[in-house]
Amino acid sequence: MIGSNFRFHPAITTIKELLEKDIVGNIVSARIEGGSYLPEWHPDEDYRKMYSAKAGVGGALLDYIHELNYARWLFGEVEKVTAMLSSASSLEIDTEDSASLITEFTDNEIVEFHLDYIQRPYSRSCHIVGEKGTIRWEWDWSSVKYYNSQEGEWVTENKWPEYEANQMYIDEMKHFLQCINNKKETRSTLSDGYKDLKIAVAAKDSAKSGRHIEL
Repeated sequence: MIGSNFRFHPAITTIKELLEKDIVGNIVSARIEGGSYLPEWHPDEDYRKMYSAKAGVGGALLDYIHELNYARWLFGEVEKVTAMLSSASSLEIDTEDSASLITEFTDNEIVEFHLDYIQRPYSRSCHIVGEKGTIRWEWDWSSVKYYNSQEGEWVTENKWPEYEANQMYIDEMKHFLQCINNKKETRSTLSDGYKDLKIAVAAKDSAKSGRHIEL
């Protein structure tokens, strides 16, 4: 199993359920974001010595590979990637501090990703556009919202007011042990990890070459 904890976050599981119910119809596009200030990740450590700052193992793109992972869980497989990586900040690191990707999925959905080490405060979000409405979630919300175009109103789905982020790691570990006991495939397999990394490598190739990459 690959440690893909966002597949266990109530927001992402709720969004998946809404998509499976066809709440907003055919999905056309989505915007997914993840960002936070790298020096604040581990205040007791020198962030410049962390893996995140080292070329080959770190960088905003690889650190936020969770966004690529849960996007595949929601929308299927990526077929094309176009990306730009930037080191525009004063962070003194050997890796990119921000990444922007435009991807095309199997069913022609266009999904944009923005990932960075700069943003304050901590932020993660997902905005999905369908032909019947939209789905939205932001990190500091305790629910997912979707727009019901027939009723002309926003609907709040699945509230979790006292949720702690550590719970998704606990749920992930419980799931792993249950899969072992029941001899079932995990929610995020080794194959998923390979596919996530393949997208990230393609994005790096795109940023270097200035062209889109087909997977």
